[in-house]
Amino acid sequence: MCYWCMPEDSKCEWVKLVNFMKIYNEATAKEFVLKQCLDVFERTIPQPEILAEDKANGEELVVEHKIVSWPPDHLQKHRAHHLFMDTFAEQLRNEFTDDVYVIEVNAKDVEVAKRDTLRIVGEIAVLIRQNKDFILTNSGASNKTPIPWVFRRVSDYERDEEDVPDAGVGVVINKDEDFGAFSDLNMATAEKAVQEMLGKHLQQASIKFQTFNTHIRIFVTEAYSNNALVDNELIEKVVAKINIPENIDEIWVGLPRWVSEYDYVPYYRRIK
Repeated sequence: MCYWCMPEDSKCEWVKLVNFMKIYNEATAKEFVLKQCLDVFERTIPQPEILAEDKANGEELVVEHKIVSWPPDHLQKHRAHHLFMDTFAEQLRNEFTDDVYVIEVNAKDVEVAKRDTLRIVGEIAVLIRQNKDFILTNSGASNKTPIPWVFRRVSDYERDEEDVPDAGVGVVINKDEDFGAFSDLNMATAEKAVQEMLGKHLQQASIKFQTFNTHIRIFVTEAYSNNALVDNELIEKVVAKINIPENIDEIWVGLPRWVSEYDYVPYYRRIK
């Protein structure tokens, strides 16, 4: 399976790799802990992202972490969605406290530069505030300025979902999803792209590992996509076709382990 949402945003990859390290320690009966975020403190030479040390015996390992994103603009668009959602909720969270409301917009209209997102949200927020009495009386309003949008009270049938709060403001972004696009052409295109991406990532990791010959050298990756074809199974299939550099000792792939319809915990599996 693949991840839909974005990876953690941090200068040190350790934030993104804490769960991996926990699973690695459980799988190997080790006690590795972070020793240094290498590429944060030394940027003049190529280095892997983290250095970890086993508390029990002083053994050390290094990890290079890279994600595979498909389509190429998937994360860029997803960040734009998050920016719109977060900014809009912040603008109006205190304006409507009597019930649950959502704004609906089309994805393509909010996949814009940050400055345009801030402008769009600001203009919509002004219009909603100006028409607050109308919205409270009529359960909603709509407009085509600056982009088409509908702001409405959440209907009763939508409240069956467990995560709907008693009051607040939310965002619905309507997308033209490719999640179920399973044609042979889509599969071939995705597989070729993932193989090229992974091949480049592995070669770059090999260069970074050159001065760590006495360490365990691990490459970790995950798939982020809006298409179910691009997942951990595709990565495993592609890795089997790639000539893996000799100085990469282990490859681990991440996948979400679902604990409910909406929630998952990160999990990792060794594939080399």
